[in-house]
Amino acid sequence: MLYLMSIELYYRLSRVNTFRLYNGSTYGEYIIKSTNLPNNLRYSILNARHPEECLIILRDNQIEFTHDYPESINADDNITLTIIDKDVCLVE
Repeated sequence: MLYLMSIELYYRLSRVNTFRLYNGSTYGEYIIKSTNLPNNLRYSILNARHPEECLIILRDNQIEFTHDYPESINADDNITLTIIDKDVCLVE
């Protein structure tokens, strides 16, 4: 599941210097920079007139996303680090 910051958070952060430079000057550009979507969806999102329309495009194409970061993390995808002693670690 993708994490996308909410539209409101995007616009709040866009007031910070250089935020738009790295994250896009529109919410659609932010989505494109933050994800790896097929070209047809990228095109549709970049041509959306409103940020809400970008999210509708994702939903209509069965792209699961959330604005809640902890919800986007799947514990099964995480690695486990076990420290055996001061010089040896086990990564699972």
